[in-house]
Amino acid sequence: MINKYYFASLVTATVSLSASPVVADITLVLKGTHGHDSTIQVKNGVGRMSNAGWDQYTLFDAGTETMTHVDPKQQRYMPMSKERLEENMQAAANMQKSMAPHIDEIRAGLSELPEDQRKMIEQRMEGLMGAPAAGKPAEPVTIKTVPRGTETIAGLECQLYDVLKNDQHVGEVCLATASSGKISPEDFETLEAMMAFTRNMASMATDMMGKAGSQKEMLSVDLKGVPIAVKDSVGGNEYQVVSVSDETLPDDLFSGYQKFQKQEMPSLK
Repeated sequence: MINKYYFASLVTATVSLSASPVVADITLVLKGTHGHDSTIQVKNGVGRMSNAGWDQYTLFDAGTETMTHVDPKQQRYMPMSKERLEENMQAAANMQKSMAPHIDEIRAGLSELPEDQRKMIEQRMEGLMGAPAAGKPAEPVTIKTVPRGTETIAGLECQLYDVLKNDQHVGEVCLATASSGKISPEDFETLEAMMAFTRNMASMATDMMGKAGSQKEMLSVDLKGVPIAVKDSVGGNEYQVVSVSDETLPDDLFSGYQKFQKQEMPSLK
């Protein structure tokens, strides 16, 4: 005979489990200019970002504020903590500062190289080449946003802002500030934490790279939320969420990388 106290406990547990909210997985598909399409997926507090045509992808764990870059082709993955990323950004900024007095000399030296070699080196040194030349202070840059009302994109509500750079219109961004559509409050928290993390990194990169970082300004605006649509009027680039799905995602999308070889993120200090 079943103990009545055991039976009562079992019923209570069953009712509690059935009453617990079920958080659906989320997949956001984003369309961008020049074929720069991407997908953002969320499951159990972890975000996964991938670009169309690329094998590599990035994971973000909202609980630990850690990004992990995964390269399936090389079967390697690299965890990137917020502290190490900030440390490397600061080290790169210090390196840029020490090179600033010599930028004119470097540019002069590069001008004597064959064009293909010069372009290759300039691309690799894009951030440092954006540093102001000796004796020339960097031009002050002020980024402001002006609200323009609300919109609904792919079933998601967002606040539309004009983005002004030194009082000149340079683009638009529509930010979701709360869960809506198929996105649960829990998944929205993960998305918001992921975007805050990447926005912070973009802001630091923009500060360091000067003009070379102009494309990152649209994501480094000082506003909280998840960008649903972004338009860069100067560069002609834009993207926006075109669909949202709440179908269950396989665990392997978020944990399959653990069978690969782990790499430590190098320090620039």
